[in-house]
Amino acid sequence: EKLHFLKCFLILETTPPQHQKLFSCNLEESLLAAARKLVENYINRLPVMDREQNTAVYTITPFRILKYLYS
Repeated sequence: EKLHFLKCFLILETTPPQHQKLFSCNLEESLLAAARKLVENYINRLPVMDREQNTAVYTITPFRILKYLYS
């Protein structure tokens, strides 16, 4: 499963035009859940939202996930 997960980040795919929805995750979601949103929805940046203050706390990218897994 980890190999498939890493392959998804290495494959360059074009973003279909029908994906106009804004995706985000909250502070309580796991990193795996956030990574799945990135892969399944063909997006490169996923804001992590603080729902109480309605602000973006962090932005998750495929590069940052790979950097975290490498360290």
